[in-house]
Amino acid sequence: MSMRKFKKGAASFYIVAFSTLILMIVAISFATVIISEVERTSNDDLSQSAYDSALAGIEDAKLAYYNYRNCLAQEGVHAEVPNGDATVTCNEMLYYMDKANSVSEEEDCQIVWKILGKSGTVDGDVVEVTNGVNNNMQQATTCVTMTDELSNYRGTLSASNMVDAIKLSFADGITADDVGSMRLKWFSRDDAEKAVGNKSDARLVYKSAFPALSVPVAAPPVVSLTVLQTGPEFTMDSFNQVDRAQWWTNRGTLYLRPQGAAAPVGNEPIGVDALVKSNDKRVQNEPYAVNCANYVRDIDGYACSIDVKLPKPVGGVRNDDTFEVVVSMPYGQPATEFSLEFYCSEGNVACGIETRTNESGAGSVAKTKGVQLEVDSTGRANDLYRRILTTLKTKNDLELSVMGPLELLDSGDSEESGLTKNLTVTKEYNFKP
Repeated sequence: MSMRKFKKGAASFYIVAFSTLILMIVAISFATVIISEVERTSNDDLSQSAYDSALAGIEDAKLAYYNYRNCLAQEGVHAEVPNGDATVTCNEMLYYMDKANSVSEEEDCQIVWKILGKSGTVDGDVVEVTNGVNNNMQQATTCVTMTDELSNYRGTLSASNMVDAIKLSFADGITADDVGSMRLKWFSRDDAEKAVGNKSDARLVYKSAFPALSVPVAAPPVVSLTVLQTGPEFTMDSFNQVDRAQWWTNRGTLYLRPQGAAAPVGNEPIGVDALVKSNDKRVQNEPYAVNCANYVRDIDGYACSIDVKLPKPVGGVRNDDTFEVVVSMPYGQPATEFSLEFYCSEGNVACGIETRTNESGAGSVAKTKGVQLEVDSTGRANDLYRRILTTLKTKNDLELSVMGPLELLDSGDSEESGLTKNLTVTKEYNFKP
């Protein structure tokens, strides 16, 4: 009898031991999960705080550019080396903006703050976002650069924003009359993956006819490209005139229909006569077929690319103040990013400062100025950094809205809209000195 009791006690001991072990494992697992979640939450807070710090830098850049644009509207302003006073004059702002657009000086992280008259350093080149009160995360905007001289124009077309009208102006030393061709690229790899359901090995489905708006499209959209231009003097009637002997016209529209190719191939440039003929009512304006990538994996940058040679306006000399390009998506789908590059006329070696190969061979890029503003801002929270590269497109009412709240800056075609923001996080990492 006593032996049985002894054995029963031994069994209870093993049960208690195993139960305790299991409870310890469960407790340790819960503790590990809790610690992991706390760490993740802390990292998320740091990441968001660093992102907010980078956004603060973008707001500084918009304010600096707003002040600069106001100065441009004044008479008699010119770039002038700063004299060191606390007050920043318009002449000094022009000097700083020239430095910001300079290739050798574009990495000056403090030019934006110099334009605003609040440059200063904390821990080297760090300029604090706050005054240090309750700034437990050590938030700071560590570097902001900006330039409004760009080698291409970037935009997005969608069902809610099917048209993008671009008023062109070019860098110092380049006139609108120097430009001889442009290159349109559209439908990025991101666009393609969204259209086919994030399948990088998917085949793009091209249609021989124009698509119906009600049917989803898994290929680059049809786009139209319109050029509006005049000479220094013109009449409204001149927009209906063409000179096929000189290949002159004040307007023209091309419809570009993508088609698949057996392999990624280039396209012959569309000739200078195409835009002229498109404005001639005696000629049938057929769409132009453009060879595009057949598979998502073949897309390097953009699926479609075509060069278009530009005719001269009526009179033979293009005016700087009336040169405009309109890119549109007639069928509204699928959404597409696009890029426009402008090239100098053949033989005009003094026009551009950058040589880039296009469909016609090596071409000299004509940089635009004042058409878009590119801002590169880096923010910090403790030892985590976030970097944002954004392109801001100026609109006619920029002076009225750039100072407005953040939510008004991406309100589409609203009369209150002044800038359209496309934010892209280009780098996120833990920084260890």
